[in-house]
Amino acid sequence: YYKKYYYNGNAVIGLAGNFKEAAALKLINKLFPISSRKSRVKVVPVPKLKQTSPQITIVNRNLEQVQLMLGFKSVSASDSKFMVSQVLANILGGTMSSRLFLSIRERKGLCYSIHAEINGYEDISSFVVHAGLNTNKIYEALSAIRTELNMIRDKGISQTELIKAKDNMRGRLILKMENASTYLNFLIAQEVLGERLKDLPAKIKDLDSVTLAQVNDMAKQIIDWRQSNLAVIGPFRQSKSFLNILKK
Repeated sequence: YYKKYYYNGNAVIGLAGNFKEAAALKLINKLFPISSRKSRVKVVPVPKLKQTSPQITIVNRNLEQVQLMLGFKSVSASDSKFMVSQVLANILGGTMSSRLFLSIRERKGLCYSIHAEINGYEDISSFVVHAGLNTNKIYEALSAIRTELNMIRDKGISQTELIKAKDNMRGRLILKMENASTYLNFLIAQEVLGERLKDLPAKIKDLDSVTLAQVNDMAKQIIDWRQSNLAVIGPFRQSKSFLNILKK
């Protein structure tokens, strides 16, 4: 595995700061010479699994605070709809004023922490809800999470929520990119995933172009309980009770 992937031709090197490009490239070519060996190993796409029912994994541990993660498959990081799914994740559970935070934590008091996020990869992404809660709250919390997901899928979001999410994401992006190493990592991540490089203004333009209809369509596309995947770490052995909630 090491020999297959960890070689110069499959590496991405980024530089940020006050340097002379010609001198930097000369040094890189000297220290990381590219041989005649094929460069950039292409990742083999994960086969599209025909999942027709919820899948559950339980890690049995005697913990006071249970960790729960509920996930769905979504589009790859290079897909034009990936930004749409990021907006959806922000509205659902990206801030302290998001739907899941206000409903599950603040109003119902069912968890200590809860958030939603999307993790993008070259050929697929995972849209996940993560929560930390007490053992005796887990079934009620999972049912409440399901209700919130169904609500955003069936009824959609409001224009106010869309504007608020865009403002939040835009502000975070701008603040993060003030750091040179963070901006460099932002660009390198795109190169590693084989994307066309976009700078901060281009990413913000993509964000601003997301529409209400796109987010609502994405919610319908992602939230399919037949393709849900639940992982739980806590003092549990049987999956039946969890499965009943996901299937109902």
